[in-house]
Amino acid sequence: MRLFLKIVLLGAIVGLFSCEKISQPSKDANWWERRNFIHYGIESVETGLYSEDISGKLDKWDIRYYSYNRNGTLACVKGDTFETRYTYNFDGTLNKQETVYFEYDKSTQKSIISEEESIEYEYNNPGKYVITFGLFPTELTYLCASLIPNLSRITQKRGDTYCISDYTFDGDMMTISFTSDTGDSVDPIFVEYHGKYPYQGHNATSSFGPIFYQDNGMFKAFAEDYYFSWKPTEHRVFHFLEGWANKMLIDKVVVGDDVSTYLYNEHGDCIKVINQKDGVSSVQMTWEYKYDSKGNVIDEKQTEKGRDYTINTYRIIKYY
Repeated sequence: MRLFLKIVLLGAIVGLFSCEKISQPSKDANWWERRNFIHYGIESVETGLYSEDISGKLDKWDIRYYSYNRNGTLACVKGDTFETRYTYNFDGTLNKQETVYFEYDKSTQKSIISEEESIEYEYNNPGKYVITFGLFPTELTYLCASLIPNLSRITQKRGDTYCISDYTFDGDMMTISFTSDTGDSVDPIFVEYHGKYPYQGHNATSSFGPIFYQDNGMFKAFAEDYYFSWKPTEHRVFHFLEGWANKMLIDKVVVGDDVSTYLYNEHGDCIKVINQKDGVSSVQMTWEYKYDSKGNVIDEKQTEKGRDYTINTYRIIKYY
């Protein structure tokens, strides 16, 4: 939800990281426990973007390098202006992610450290899948909810600033409260739980829920509302496909009478988004893919309605 803090809770992608000593869970394990290991067998990936129009390919940009542990968990991410590394607790949960940011020094013609950031995680809510807000697992839509098992606190520090997010339970109610170095007042978030999963929640400017789940813990449907002083409340419902073991895939997003439907190929990669409004359907976006011998994407071409060029993503994958 867009309301939740100026900071982006990178903890929402904590599920991508774990300890190399921890063995890979079975396919029957809960998705939020299992998605740590989805890059099993991959040693590293170089990825970047490039545009393509009638003149051909343009320069690459946003090149990043990912390295993985043998069990499929992310170890390090490097970009032109940053490097992030991860450390873990004995049980395999993420303890800290540390990022160093760089800038170019013209006088020395070298990159120098401009700022450092750390995010620490604490776990003291056993048996609960704790909802956080930041990056969405499919990266296809604006829904930014994610669940982190047993989470109780996230402490983010950058330079001389910090923000602490506390996740506190009282029976079936959880409160997310925020403390920062500035002392700014941030509305707490109140979340109702049904068993180990969040069901619905709210703060002063928006709400979410009800949330429904698949048997493996993936979302089945997720509703959210945004309140505005200048226009009617915006109500969104995200529906998810069932039956996919290693990917949580959006089926459709409904915003009033505006419906976006997502179509996929046999690999579970999105190939088309169709929008329907006022009885009129139109294709908003399409994708084309090239795969390696192991079925992983090595080139992706994205075409958007009204745009006379494509945005492409290349990937160079190295396996163990």
